[in-house]
Amino acid sequence: MIYNLVIYIYLFGVKVAGLFSAKPAKMVKGHREVFDILRNKIDKNARYIWFHAASLGEFEQGRPLIERIRKEHPEYKILQTFFSPSGYEVRKNYQGADLVCYLPFDTPRNVRRFVELANPCMVFFIKYEFWQNYLNELHRRGIPTYSVSSIFRPNQIFFRWYGKRYSEVLRTFAHLFVQNEVSEELLATIGVTDVTVVGDTRFDRVLDICHQAKQLPLVEKFKGDSLTFVAGSSWGPDEDIFIKYFNEHPEMKLVIAPHVVSDSHLREILDKVKRPCIRYTEATEENVTQADCLIIDCYGLLSSIYRYGSVQSVNGVLAMVLEGKKQGLRQFLVPKGNVKEAAVLEGISLYGVESLSETLRFLRGEISLKKVYIPFEKWDESQEEGLDFSDIKGQEMMKRAAEIAVSGRHNLLMIGPPGSGKTMLAKRLPTILPPMTLEESVEVTRLYSVCGLLGEHASVLKKRPFRAPHHTTTAAALTGGGRIPMPGEITLASKGILFLDELPEFSRSALEVLRQPLEEQKVTIARVGSSYEYPSDCSFVAAMNPCRCGYYPNRDKCRCTTADIKRYLAKISEPLLDRMDLCVETGLPEFSLYEKKGETSKP
Repeated sequence: MIYNLVIYIYLFGVKVAGLFSAKPAKMVKGHREVFDILRNKIDKNARYIWFHAASLGEFEQGRPLIERIRKEHPEYKILQTFFSPSGYEVRKNYQGADLVCYLPFDTPRNVRRFVELANPCMVFFIKYEFWQNYLNELHRRGIPTYSVSSIFRPNQIFFRWYGKRYSEVLRTFAHLFVQNEVSEELLATIGVTDVTVVGDTRFDRVLDICHQAKQLPLVEKFKGDSLTFVAGSSWGPDEDIFIKYFNEHPEMKLVIAPHVVSDSHLREILDKVKRPCIRYTEATEENVTQADCLIIDCYGLLSSIYRYGSVQSVNGVLAMVLEGKKQGLRQFLVPKGNVKEAAVLEGISLYGVESLSETLRFLRGEISLKKVYIPFEKWDESQEEGLDFSDIKGQEMMKRAAEIAVSGRHNLLMIGPPGSGKTMLAKRLPTILPPMTLEESVEVTRLYSVCGLLGEHASVLKKRPFRAPHHTTTAAALTGGGRIPMPGEITLASKGILFLDELPEFSRSALEVLRQPLEEQKVTIARVGSSYEYPSDCSFVAAMNPCRCGYYPNRDKCRCTTADIKRYLAKISEPLLDRMDLCVETGLPEFSLYEKKGETSKP
């Protein structure tokens, strides 16, 4: 059987890795000792409920259920198993379970021995645990088995043509308690219907942590009034990034709670930190104030320490609030640096917080926070200083074409020599566009928030966007994409102007990819198992020279041949030209026109 072959190969790989690394060595040793632990410690007269989690994160998701059963059904004993050392080593002394041990590899022999010795009356597998041999054996013995807080996605093997046989393992569960409706719908496509949507149990755990969080005077004294960054459960590569930042920013303090608390790892951290540093177990009220970095070298404190971290601004807050409002939520706590971007929304209560400690106190009713709401009309965001349509002298035909393009939301192509004012006019087009409505402003602000382009302490945007990417810009940068799909320039220009200067200098692939977004006013990015849709509702304005040197038809300056000119103009495809509603040729204005005052866009 292919599944068993994969398991044996994995087992062999772990044993080999254990010869060179401490973590897999602990796993191999722990798996070997499991059966002795069960034989010696299991109470044969008791009824055990077995919970299994791969690692610490999955355990925390199952923990609220464990503790609820413990409280309401004390007649049962709890068996907790882990697959990974990162879970077992941290929670091997967990008081909520009667017995904690590793789960041996899913080989047929291990499965029969483990289930025989444990003899559970009920089993809960948390999140992603779908061990075929264990599940089949439990099903064969008639032991009810449940999947808790599981989540399913289209790209998982269960929903692939080659995973049909493996998907049968899901039918061994008596019931699946999933996190969302998408999971329920996916399971229904393969005929699995014993499903209930219960949400993510991590939220229950977070609430428990909020109520159980302890005051830590040493951490409080260390923090003082300083901006403090708390890095919890960090690994070496993470530490390389944020410690470097910390070393270069003396205004902030740092608390590190590493995932691996070993002397060797702690020494590595101390070598990286270039500012005063102290370990928590060595800290006193006197020396802790002299340090800029506090290393938590013990377990059990992280959940209480998080409250001392300062809440920082993040991208996409407006989008999150809008989605929450759509789902029926009416109260929102956001970082104080993000509060302005969502303050314009009606029908919600919005509060800005500076720290997790402040958040906890507010949720407990110990303090009150001021609700933030600023009517759209009161936002004062003027156009960029110094730009006005009156700056353009002469060029009546070009200005007329621009006015028609703006009025009717038409695409515009300007062809003329360098110095004829094409770029100058394009930059001033937003000044003659009508002001954005509230709905338009919210849409534009949401896009810029997601992309992290609002800047510090930014508010809702009221100016029409103007995007002018360089001609070296790629197709993905223009329309959006990337490993984690993000909006491109044409989306960031929504409700405003997308300006491409020196149009023929853009790559052919970049220009051709604009054709559909310009036509449909939306961008669709397809990925395996998902797709993303972004708006591209903008006015497209482009400028180009009539030839490579730019001076045609002035033959005193232009040395381009007819063939050269045709090749240059042919860089723009006919389908793209079809999307240009207006095309205007410009010439160099007469010097006398510089004395003539142009039309203004200002009231």
